[in-house]
Amino acid sequence: MFYSKGNPAEGLWKQEMVNGEPNGVENKALDVPLSNCGNFDVTADGIVYVPVESGAGTVYFYRFADKSTTKLATFTGGVDFGLRASRADGSVLFSQINKPRRELVLVENFR
Repeated sequence: MFYSKGNPAEGLWKQEMVNGEPNGVENKALDVPLSNCGNFDVTADGIVYVPVESGAGTVYFYRFADKSTTKLATFTGGVDFGLRASRADGSVLFSQINKPRRELVLVENFR
């Protein structure tokens, strides 16, 4: 199980689950403050996330295999609450703050 703590989130944590119950010690999976406590998604290959940044919003991908981080996209508006990485085609869906309106943005082929 992966989860964040605090707002802004003080990194991303993980804990093994057995039969729906926590088992063992929690460990920090990603030591990056996350925006809105929920701007991350875990895939089989890594974690898509939005860190706390002033100004532009940036979406990153942390790869489990080599512990590398790749910038996927940067936008002039901040990234709002919520983010989802597609297991089917590798796209990332998130909402972006554009004053005075809000839009959804789709990033494709981020592999």
